[in-house]
Amino acid sequence: MSCGAHSLFHLISIYVHYSKKDYKGKKNEQHSYKIGTWNVRTLNRGGKLKNLKKEMQKNEVSILGLSEERSKGQGEIRSGDYTVYYSRSERAEKVVAIVVHKRVVRSVVKKIVYNDRIIAIKLQAEPINILMMQVYMPTSEHEGDEVEELYGIIEEILEEGGKGNTNTIIMGDWNSVIGDESYRNTVGPHGLGRKNHRV
Repeated sequence: MSCGAHSLFHLISIYVHYSKKDYKGKKNEQHSYKIGTWNVRTLNRGGKLKNLKKEMQKNEVSILGLSEERSKGQGEIRSGDYTVYYSRSERAEKVVAIVVHKRVVRSVVKKIVYNDRIIAIKLQAEPINILMMQVYMPTSEHEGDEVEELYGIIEEILEEGGKGNTNTIIMGDWNSVIGDESYRNTVGPHGLGRKNHRV
């Protein structure tokens, strides 16, 4: 899934199960988590992170993948009820990040920070774990070799992080334009622009 620079995030709902024993020894509570992706351009401007958290709260989003986040460095920061896992970019131009609500953070068992275009987290869940990957693809102006290299990295992460009982969700900004014509049962007639070669 992808999101335009001036639109709010795209959302889907998933069910995440995790074991939690209460004082009676019961476990396997069911939780419904809403996830999404957003091309935010930057969080460095004053009030941008606060606005993002407000939108997540309003839309009840538990996990949000970000493209063009533009923070420098690599690691994680905590802000209120949210933890931001982000990748590294020397010039802070192509950073991706994943924002996770505190009720989901305890399920994060692995962080995969590959480069400034790909980041992933693995959630411990039942009956199977979940691998969530945020991707920011180059625009069509970049060389095809760079795109193919990124697809190769995605395959590597899937082979390594997706081993065993794991469901995978890949989201982000693919910098593709689908055009305004229908295509089989995959694309409807309400797209924008002229289809580019990424589709």
